[in-house]
Formats: sequence, structure tokens, C-alpha cells
Amino acid sequence: MKLTFSYNAVVVFILLMLPNIVYFISPPTDVPETLGSSMKLLGLIENIFRIISFLLLFFVPKNPNASIKSPWVIGIIIFMVLYFVLWGRYFFEGSTYEVLGKDFLGIPMPMVIFPIGCLICTAFWLDCIPAVIATIIFGMVHALSHFVSN
Repeated sequence: MKLTFSYNAVVVFILLMLPNIVYFISPPTDVPETLGSSMKLLGLIENIFRIISFLLLFFVPKNPNASIKSPWVIGIIIFMVLYFVLWGRYFFEGSTYEVLGKDFLGIPMPMVIFPIGCLICTAFWLDCIPAVIATIIFGMVHALSHFVSN
């Protein structure tokens, strides 16, 4: 595996993290108390695969400077816009924990599906199959932790 660096991956990462910064500055006040120790192991596994996914995207892409004209970029944009719409819904509907888990246009767990879809498209765009695999595992654990917490 050749180590390279992808500024494209960093741009996608920063865009995905922007709403999370606001979330951490002003988190919901109605987080259920049942989210406790049972979630710690799942959370740890989730975070490990989150970090692995991003590190692979940043440092292992075969095509770190992929063309913006790629069809994968359309997928990235669609998932990113949908993700931002969800964050807008969260902030405009009172920033409650309940809003984070609401379906969107009949799609369950959209706050899990949309960013994972964006990251998978990014991994394909940068031709980084290890990141595709790690992101799919991250997405499955993320979905499981979301399912268990609700």
C-alpha cells in the first residue's frame, strides 16, 4: 500500500464535520438516559472504524487528485446536500435528540445513511477500496448503535 495524501478527502471530511461542530457547541438537552454503558463498546468499535475510514481516505487513495468531473462526485454532492438538509431540520426543529432519529422521505436512519453514502462515494471516487470496506463496516456499526439507542 502506497501512502499518498488526498486534499479531496480532507475537503469532504471538513464539509461533513461542519454541522457536527455546531452540534457539539450546542448539543440537545433531551438525550435519553438509557444511552449509557451498553453503548460504550459499540461506540468504541464505531469510533475505531470511523478513524480507520478517514485515515484510509486521507493517506491510501490510488487516485488522490481525482477529477471533479467524476460521476462519483454527483453522489457525494447528493448525499452531502441531503445530510445538510437533515442538519437544517435538526437545528430548525428545536435541536432535539428525537429529530436526529426521524425518518426522512420514508428513509429510515438518514443521519446514518447519508454521510456513510457520501463517504463510500468519496472512497470510490478516490479509488480507495480499503476505505470502501472500512466505511461499510463503520456504517453497519453506526447503524447498529443508532438502532440500539432508539
